[in-house]
Amino acid sequence: MSMSTAEKVVAILLALIVLFGLLYAALPGIKTSVNNIFQALGGLVGMEFETLPGGDIGGSSGGGACSVDVSDCQLAVMHSPSLTAADVRTVLTNANSPAIREEPDIADWFYQESVRTGVDDAFALAFFKHESSYGKTGDVPTTKSIGNIRYTPLCTDKYKGTNYEGFCKYPTWKASVTHWYNLIKDGYVDQGYDTLGEIIARYAPCSENNINDYIADVTSFVKSHGVDISTCQV
Repeated sequence: MSMSTAEKVVAILLALIVLFGLLYAALPGIKTSVNNIFQALGGLVGMEFETLPGGDIGGSSGGGACSVDVSDCQLAVMHSPSLTAADVRTVLTNANSPAIREEPDIADWFYQESVRTGVDDAFALAFFKHESSYGKTGDVPTTKSIGNIRYTPLCTDKYKGTNYEGFCKYPTWKASVTHWYNLIKDGYVDQGYDTLGEIIARYAPCSENNINDYIADVTSFVKSHGVDISTCQV
């Protein structure tokens, strides 16, 4: 039975998605460009991608993912919320975060998105702290990005954001929180990177970041807010 024109178009698009996926894995230097094309092609056939497997579109700087020693016990990010909404509110208020000043219910949003995705909210707060001191440094007061996530078309298509010097600028802090949780769950955990070291090696690549410092900072915050270190994976 012959294929219709529409079926042929879909088949070609799917073949292109596979091709660009292979290019993405083989040529790290063009990952950002290929990822954008990959997402655009997916959109044409009704498929939505947060990132390609092993990709790195989140974090404060670019570069390819690097190796990280995960032989020691690594914290697993999938965990019931360690912080209540009241706890999150206290952390952000004490830090004088612009997020809590501008959106007083943002603490509830951190907690609710944690429940929805299964990603421990202590990690969300820890990343927010490390990346921008809870929204006070760099361009974050402008971009409202809790994780300095780099721009891709998904920023606009799903979160109503815009491109701000290569990073996603959000209309609200809540949109940023939702994107961060989705990125960690869909872009990392669901791709097999479910421990802190594996995630940070891709989120904040060693080519332009001190991964050990990043891991230590996040681990310190998470452990100080009630997460039992025995829940980690090896």
